[in-house]
Amino acid sequence: MIIAIAGDICPINRNETAFFEGDDVFSDVRSVFQEADLLLANLECPLILRPTPIKKTGPALAVSGSSIRAFAQAGFRALGLANNHIMDHGAEGLKNTMEVCRQYGIATFGAGLNLLEARKALVLEVEGFKVGLVGMAEHEWSIARLDLPGANPIDPIAFIQSNRKLRNQIDCLIVLLHAGSEGYPYPSPRLQDLCRFLIEEGASAVICQHSHCIGSYETYQQGHIVYGQGNFVFDYPGQGMEGREGLLVLLDIQHDRPPGISFVPVVQLPDKMGVRLADAGQRERILSGFQARSADISTAGFIKERWMSFCATKTIPYMNALLGYNRILTRLNRNGLLLHRLYNGNTLRQQMNGIQCESHREVLLTVLSQLICQYDQRREEKERDIC
Repeated sequence: MIIAIAGDICPINRNETAFFEGDDVFSDVRSVFQEADLLLANLECPLILRPTPIKKTGPALAVSGSSIRAFAQAGFRALGLANNHIMDHGAEGLKNTMEVCRQYGIATFGAGLNLLEARKALVLEVEGFKVGLVGMAEHEWSIARLDLPGANPIDPIAFIQSNRKLRNQIDCLIVLLHAGSEGYPYPSPRLQDLCRFLIEEGASAVICQHSHCIGSYETYQQGHIVYGQGNFVFDYPGQGMEGREGLLVLLDIQHDRPPGISFVPVVQLPDKMGVRLADAGQRERILSGFQARSADISTAGFIKERWMSFCATKTIPYMNALLGYNRILTRLNRNGLLLHRLYNGNTLRQQMNGIQCESHREVLLTVLSQLICQYDQRREEKERDIC
């Protein structure tokens, strides 16, 4: 059995009309689709009836529900919804997404109308195999709560509890993990530990999405981990070449041997909509870079060293955000002047302990949530008074 897994699909901007009208946005990639017994992808935005954007950081993405036609015509059987944008238009957006997918015979997983539903694995029977599909996402603005809709959060304890019940019902388990740092082609030490743990707990493959660039890969205990699949169809303003390239992952599942894996490079052209197979030159460049990075992460100490270097480049923007600097203070701190003048080792340690200690972090998150609610209530009251 061949399972084809596409990366992030977000049919916004020039691709939206093509998806809406059912145009051939997948071009010659369809030839690979047709060879697969099961076709999956991550749907990186809700399919909406009308805009109902939530209050969040970052852009609120969405397209018309009619865009589902292109997915159905291409043969997608299931779409993962565990990502940081699926709740960009609230419960209404998620509900409509799940409904239009159902109407077109496309199953969804990784999100639900409450936490229990979001955590539930999707089991599909394909060519005599029972395939389990789990989607999980890092904690941003899309995460489900006990009685609120959203995406399935990364939670190793919940994964183990669910997998204990699931493992005797399936032949293989595939995890789509929406995690990693955008533009960074390697796993962090934490992400590698998590992905390896999921393999140890029975996953045949863990496919990391979200980084918007092609990353690296390793085989671990006969399972496969892809640390960054790259975009599949995602026309986002300002993205460079790396944002227009991705890998279609092909898993070869058999009863009598470990799963096999292969990669098909795909590209989005700057002057055309949709996605197509990489030409010979592009294919060679993409795969050689992917193989080189994959060799890098097998070198002892490489992941930690590269992660430390990457984080060093993020010091100023991350500290500006943590300290709540406005536009003026951010400009003044562009070279770290305020950071080094106003904060000493003790104050930084205090901030670090508030984040690294589980109990302190839980209190801090609750306090911030309460303050945001109070701020929003005051603002709404003020707007009503003005009206």
